[in-house]
Amino acid sequence: MIGLFEEVGPCLVNEYGNGTYYNPYGWSRNSSLLFVDQPVDVGFSYIDEGYELPIDSHEAAVDMHRFLQLSISDGHYVPYLGAQIIQQNQLNPHAFQSPPTCEVDGICYIQATHIEEYLNSAAVWEALSPPKEITEYKNVAESVSLAFGRSSDEMTPSSVQVKFLLENGVHYLAYQGNLDLACNTAGNLRWASSLSWKGQVEFTSKTLRPWTATDVVTGESRLVVSMKEVNVRVDGRVGAKSRFVLVTVDGAGHVLPQDCPDVALDMMVRWINGGQFYTWPLDQIKQPSGHCTA
Repeated sequence: MIGLFEEVGPCLVNEYGNGTYYNPYGWSRNSSLLFVDQPVDVGFSYIDEGYELPIDSHEAAVDMHRFLQLSISDGHYVPYLGAQIIQQNQLNPHAFQSPPTCEVDGICYIQATHIEEYLNSAAVWEALSPPKEITEYKNVAESVSLAFGRSSDEMTPSSVQVKFLLENGVHYLAYQGNLDLACNTAGNLRWASSLSWKGQVEFTSKTLRPWTATDVVTGESRLVVSMKEVNVRVDGRVGAKSRFVLVTVDGAGHVLPQDCPDVALDMMVRWINGGQFYTWPLDQIKQPSGHCTA
């Protein structure tokens, strides 16, 4: 629900936690969105009696894949989920076709507390009628934190899953806020360059180049710092390539769509449409100011 009501949803929770307002930079402007509370027991999701909670991203991905078959989360879970989908599709081709500084403890962003207040309001509960197993909405599930804490999941890299996705023709976009200290730019550049796959040599040989974002509301374009990408043929199919892109954004921290919603929306639209991030020359393009449109 953080992604829905704090980042990219069509409506965001207001500063009082008692209502919502329209988000002009919501990703639903250009795509259909599905928000799922996962791993199970997080938010409005719950687990039936007699079943055990997942203890790492792999188990969570298996659960999520099963859910998607019946009916993707943050940068750590998505590679596991993507790899799980590809692996299952290889076994069964018809199994699934994929359609700033801390202000509060735990999640850091004060908006998270407003979301919790809103989703626990009487009006929301009357509208949603949650199952009796759910007694309240919480942004952080202690049960899941304890379960994952018993494994090495937090310190286990997802590079193997990212490599697997690229080798199977799945494009991969990594975006980075330059003010993010938890997942810092230097570390992620090093990770991207050390990723062992067919495009590694070409990727590491390239320099970061400037890219510009266009605000869909104002129509204004500005330089938002740097990117580099490669398109590499990973198998014998004619024209079949995997695209690997890393983009960085000034003025953004750990939650790019909240800190720079105009840039995040432009980035998403370019990505799903196969557009380019590299823009040159930079005539009449504003230089980065370190601030984003909020």
